[in-house]
Amino acid sequence: MPGMTDLERKVFRLCAIVGSALTLAVLVCDAMGGLGGLEKWLYDRRVADCQYFRKPPTDRLVHLDIDDKALDAIGQWPWPRATMADILEEISRAMPKAVGIDIIYSEPARPQWIPQPDGSFKSVNDDDAMATALSHLNVTIPVSVQLAPPKSVSTLDSAIVAELTANLELTPEQLSSRLRTRGFASEEVSAAISASFLPARREAMFQRISHELDGETYSIQQLQDRLLPDTDKTIHSPLRKLLEEQFDHVAAVKEASRFGLPNSLALPNMLVTVPNLMPIPEYSRAAADGGFVDVDNLSEPVVRSIPLLVSENNRILPQWGLAFGCAMIDADLSKAKITTNSLIVPSPHGDVVVPIRKQYSSTLKRDIPIIADVPWFGTSSWDTMYDWPEHKISKQHQSINSVWDICLTREKIRTNNASIDQAVEDVLHPGPEKFGLDEALWKKYLASKPDPEDVPARKRIIDVALKTMDDSGYSLESFSRFKPEELKPEEKQAYDLIKRVTSTTTQAMQQNQDLQLQLKQYRQTLASQLGGKGVLIGWTATSAVDFVTTSLHARCPGVVVHGAIANAVVTGQWWRTAPFWITGLLTILLGLFIALATGWLSPPAGVVTAIAAAVIYFLVNGVLLFDWGRWIVGAAGPLVAIALTWAACLVTRIITEGIDRRRKERDLAIFRHEMSLAKNVQVALIPKEMPIIDGIEPFGWTKPADETGGDLFDLWTLPDGRLGILVADASGHGLAPSVIVSQVRTLVRALSEIENHPNGLLARVNARLAQDLEPARFVTAFLGFLDSTGTLHWASAGHGPMLWCAKDGEEFQSLDATALPLGIMPDYMGDEIGPLQLDLSGMLIVTSDGIFEAPASNGEQFGIERVIETLKNYAGKSTIEISGAIRDAVTKWQTDPDKPVDDQTTVIIRRVAGGLNVTVIEDKSAVAATEN
Repeated sequence: MPGMTDLERKVFRLCAIVGSALTLAVLVCDAMGGLGGLEKWLYDRRVADCQYFRKPPTDRLVHLDIDDKALDAIGQWPWPRATMADILEEISRAMPKAVGIDIIYSEPARPQWIPQPDGSFKSVNDDDAMATALSHLNVTIPVSVQLAPPKSVSTLDSAIVAELTANLELTPEQLSSRLRTRGFASEEVSAAISASFLPARREAMFQRISHELDGETYSIQQLQDRLLPDTDKTIHSPLRKLLEEQFDHVAAVKEASRFGLPNSLALPNMLVTVPNLMPIPEYSRAAADGGFVDVDNLSEPVVRSIPLLVSENNRILPQWGLAFGCAMIDADLSKAKITTNSLIVPSPHGDVVVPIRKQYSSTLKRDIPIIADVPWFGTSSWDTMYDWPEHKISKQHQSINSVWDICLTREKIRTNNASIDQAVEDVLHPGPEKFGLDEALWKKYLASKPDPEDVPARKRIIDVALKTMDDSGYSLESFSRFKPEELKPEEKQAYDLIKRVTSTTTQAMQQNQDLQLQLKQYRQTLASQLGGKGVLIGWTATSAVDFVTTSLHARCPGVVVHGAIANAVVTGQWWRTAPFWITGLLTILLGLFIALATGWLSPPAGVVTAIAAAVIYFLVNGVLLFDWGRWIVGAAGPLVAIALTWAACLVTRIITEGIDRRRKERDLAIFRHEMSLAKNVQVALIPKEMPIIDGIEPFGWTKPADETGGDLFDLWTLPDGRLGILVADASGHGLAPSVIVSQVRTLVRALSEIENHPNGLLARVNARLAQDLEPARFVTAFLGFLDSTGTLHWASAGHGPMLWCAKDGEEFQSLDATALPLGIMPDYMGDEIGPLQLDLSGMLIVTSDGIFEAPASNGEQFGIERVIETLKNYAGKSTIEISGAIRDAVTKWQTDPDKPVDDQTTVIIRRVAGGLNVTVIEDKSAVAATEN
């Protein structure tokens, strides 16, 4: 990619590859359910924390809780059916729209024996009263189902059930004999009978009774004659007990079948169940609707979703909360339709559309259709769910004890009326300790005795009874003129009776007036609370076992779960699950984005990007999609892809950069070693001692910009005794230029043995360099041959300017190059020029461009003029002193005194009266000069 180094491109490609592989792995893992635990936890977090745009729950739903307060007031469970009947009758007076009772009455009530006036006892069946109360309500009752046993039962199990169905009276020994006759092994038969005889006989009994009662009506005795002909009818045998048990169960199942929906709603792979607990037939007949409250052995530890429809006993059974919610809004479940992703129930107020989906069951190892997600709302306190949006107080929940208070008030009125009836009997009916003033009136009263709660009728009869007593002379005034001790025994008895009757009736009538007012207030309050609403009756007491864990609650009453479902039916606030391909696409996009971002950005920026992407996705998923849009889109896959690809790509980047760093360190060490060797070679080429030629004082100095330099000078004695002078400067600086100038020095030295003039020698060197050098490289060079008389033959291949003066006192003159730099063109274009003559104190100065082009901090160059000025200031000094002065001036001038921008070289030749031997040390001043 443009602007990236090779390493950056390599890191980017590796991150893309690693990120793609890991994203694909996350996608496959998510599709196979490997992220299910994390997905559920993230789902629960969204349910709890993302409730900003949810609409308020319905206010048409009220929970009547069987709570601790009710148990303390009414008594421990189970309450008498008569008590529940009274409570339901009071609820019916409040005229609720629908009532749901989350209690399965699967056993009939025990008969109550009521003593009669004649000393006998009358059997009273409280189930009749309960059924009557249920019939006065639009009530939805629950049933319990369990998963049907797998169809793939062994052939032996099927044979056991078949044999017992054909003959319910088979003993285990007889059954074993029949099975062996059918070819089963004895050991196999014995083990199977020992394990499944009783459950198989129960199933066989259920099937036989169901078959016998299909379209026919038989009593329990008639069924025994048909099914158990050889069983002794004089004893209550286990078979007779099983017959009675399954007879009741079949009857309950048949009555509950009226809650079933059309089989046209059945889907492939629908959850198949069998009856578990069924209401007694009387209650099913009295109820308006029903549904299943649980599916035994299917529930997960946390209730997040539920099946809405199951197949049970060849019918379709709705979920109880769904049935109750439909009853609240008059939706007709029997006319429901199922589409690919919705359950549609027609209603006068508009169709109820419930989103449905499939869900994999780890119990059944397959997908289950018609699953709905429970749309929870509120906080961890289930009793504050409907206090929207504060969730601080318990709202739309009240103890069923509030209804029981009405029943207690009625009971007090009945008790008072019974006391009044007794007083009337004492006045009118003849008998011991009674007046018997009008037996005919008493019998007439008994013949049309009013309702036990009829207070006005009691007032009328007691008024008649008291008047009859007054007319007969039995009044408190008639006895007031006597002292108690003056009364005869029979008069004392009559006086006590009068006082008791008067006191009882007065107090009872006064209390009844207050109780009637209280009863009216209680009923008005209850009507305002329940009138026209859906009422759910269920367990919330702390001792109840019907508690579940939900996305919001550690312990939540089961009836609250059904309430949440009913609320969704009424409000239409359901969640819809997005197809997995959407989650998969988001996983791929986010995983690849983080992988590429980690490869492109710096590690800190990559961390910030990954964190930002995770936070933004969770907010978008939770607030925008889940809360506002009511869509459930997978969160685990994309978030894991972000975290995993970032971590893996970061590790990949660290490892790759570490390997590259170690490689560079190794290469740098090798380079430094090679540079050190090159430096040693270059230093070795610099003259350690100046040639000794009479009358000539030579001196040279050089400082490379890097470890090695592209500058080089050489001073040597030619075969004819002249002084050879070479200053070469290869373009650039570093290792390559140092090698080039070293080659130039070698060529010049070698060719100086056969070439007498610098111009011809440089031509030969150029021909060789033009073949060897790259097009962009070249070498400037000054070459001079100076004899002891001061005659200088010279040539310059692009090197300059050079300075010279014939003797002291004369101005320095600049010499220009005589040809192009070496290596540029194969043909050397230089012309041979005449020699220069250096007299005594005459001087030649040759420098590289690193001297006069040395920049100051403001960018100004040192320049030729400052070189000349330094030469003038040191006129008459030795070449060592002059060279040191130039070097010091340049060092002070340049930006970094210790780090020149370009290689720096200076060679000074001076005519003197005698010769000098000078030692030169690289990067340092000459430290010794020895006079010949």
